[in-house]
Amino acid sequence: MAQALSTTASTLNRRLAQEDNTITACVRETRLEAAMVLLQSSDRPVAAIALDVGYESHSKFTAAFRRRFGVVPSALRD
Repeated sequence: MAQALSTTASTLNRRLAQEDNTITACVRETRLEAAMVLLQSSDRPVAAIALDVGYESHSKFTAAFRRRFGVVPSALRD
């Protein structure tokens, strides 16, 4: 990630720490935001979207999604 931003890993970590953030949190947020877009714009199964955005397990994806957005992914389909 640091290389893509033309910086070093230590500089990236320091800047993220200044914002009270981590690389892991940034990756998680990016995955969940991508999942939100896919859930709203496609009829693909939730489990397939979970895999598409990098979650190995449907249950871990659902838990992370609920923590972030306050609803389970399938609620967007109802």
